[in-house]
Amino acid sequence: MPDGREATPGGARGRAEPDGLPARPVSRGAFRAMAAIGLAFVVLAAAVAMALPEHIGKQAAQAAVTAAALASAICCLVTARRVPRHERRWRRFEAAAITSSFVAGVAVSMVASGETVPDLAATGAAPLLGYVLGLAGLLTFPTERARAIPISTNKRGGMAWYLEAVLDGLLVVGSLLLLVYAILVIPLVRSTQINQASLAFGVAGGAGKLVLLSAVIFILIFRRPTGSGSLSLLSVSLLLFAVTDGAALNAYAKATDGPDAVVLVGFAGGSVLTALAAAAPHDGMIIRTRRSPRGVWARVAVPYLPLGCVGALLAAQIITHADIPVAQIIGMLALMLLALARQLVTTIDNTLLLARYEDSRARLHHQAFHDPLTGLANRTLFFRRLRAAINRHERTSHPVALLFCDLDDFKVVNDNLGHAAGDRVLRTAAHRLAQAAGPTDTVARLGGDEFAVLLDTGAADRAGGRTEELRAAGDRIRAALRIAVAIEDRRHLVRASLGLVIVGTETGPVCPDEVLQHADHAMYAAKRLGKGNLVVYSPEIDDSRQAGMAG
Repeated sequence: MPDGREATPGGARGRAEPDGLPARPVSRGAFRAMAAIGLAFVVLAAAVAMALPEHIGKQAAQAAVTAAALASAICCLVTARRVPRHERRWRRFEAAAITSSFVAGVAVSMVASGETVPDLAATGAAPLLGYVLGLAGLLTFPTERARAIPISTNKRGGMAWYLEAVLDGLLVVGSLLLLVYAILVIPLVRSTQINQASLAFGVAGGAGKLVLLSAVIFILIFRRPTGSGSLSLLSVSLLLFAVTDGAALNAYAKATDGPDAVVLVGFAGGSVLTALAAAAPHDGMIIRTRRSPRGVWARVAVPYLPLGCVGALLAAQIITHADIPVAQIIGMLALMLLALARQLVTTIDNTLLLARYEDSRARLHHQAFHDPLTGLANRTLFFRRLRAAINRHERTSHPVALLFCDLDDFKVVNDNLGHAAGDRVLRTAAHRLAQAAGPTDTVARLGGDEFAVLLDTGAADRAGGRTEELRAAGDRIRAALRIAVAIEDRRHLVRASLGLVIVGTETGPVCPDEVLQHADHAMYAAKRLGKGNLVVYSPEIDDSRQAGMAG
């Protein structure tokens, strides 16, 4: 697609799932109508609550919250019957969570107003059950893995990823809880006007919603949810519930008559958003977005945003000379240690990744310039060094010496023993060439059974006799290339014919191809003399070659 998005197979619009149900709960037109009706309901409820007297307005807001919660639970149950199996569980869990939270909300209202609750233990378990059910709904939300966990098959890389995920989770949850503690819990505890049961209900509700919101954040970071916006609507719903809880708690701390009616309407808005999340059409597709630097930075920055808020709050408290509780200072220090541990894990992981990258880069570089069978330099690297030697020769008149080798009777080995035996012969020849050549010589396999050695002429210069020393080096290499091979219970000797070319000051300008051609002509002259010979190139070789071709 042009925008970089793609859908999983089976996500075509209107296609039915294997159980015969469409991959969308309602049509897009019906969803737009539901969104418009829900928005109008929330706005109307807020307007009515503000227009009526305070006591009646609160009753109207409570009625709107009840109606919205009931409609949201029904919407989740109805849409669960209209979607494929893997889309049903989270809707049913959300319906059960809404029902449980509604019971808890009624209990909180009764306690705040001073009414007697029939069974406080039973109603106190309702919030906990609601958050457990809500978390179960989030965990069963259809997703797929956002990325392969280990960067390589190294187990340490996968463990680092899991450790980073755990530390990120602790940072996010710990920062949010510390914010709730500093902004809401401390003022509420210091207040003398709030009912302690209401305080317990309210704090538990805020903490539970923050845990659910943290779960949504982790799903968005580490997973790919179904591309419908359902999870986004759920996250906005949880955020609205958390903000409304905070506003209600502040109202209970400041006055005995509880929050304003408009604040209560926020609970109705959260229920409407949950209903829209259950009804959002998605066509059964999973949307994948291409990774971008912006997305990577967002992924890295998300765990530190709540920590930054905690730091900003602490700075504001220090500037205003506010009383900072000891528990908040301890919590901030614990979060700083977590952040330090997170950075340490990231540094170690990046160091290992960089080491693997450098190792992979070195292997690729070696593979690009070396023969995979023998490990010698390949034609590309050989010609690069030969060209550098010729350039140095043109600048300083330093001689260039090239030895061209071709194995004799190598075809007999391949034809009688097969290519596996031929490969063993080539590897043996390469090994002996590398041992016989000098440490500064370049040994290369040019292809097939052809090898070349770019000799270092510095030793010959220092010895005072270029040709004699270089020919001695060629004879040493020729002797090393006497390879015994068993063919049909008989030992067969594989030798090599060599051609040596020396580019001196009297030769004049040359190019790499010309030097290699002269060495090749000398090698064929050695073959004409018999197996296992060495011939030094001279212009007469070309003259005799041309005469032989003409004859």
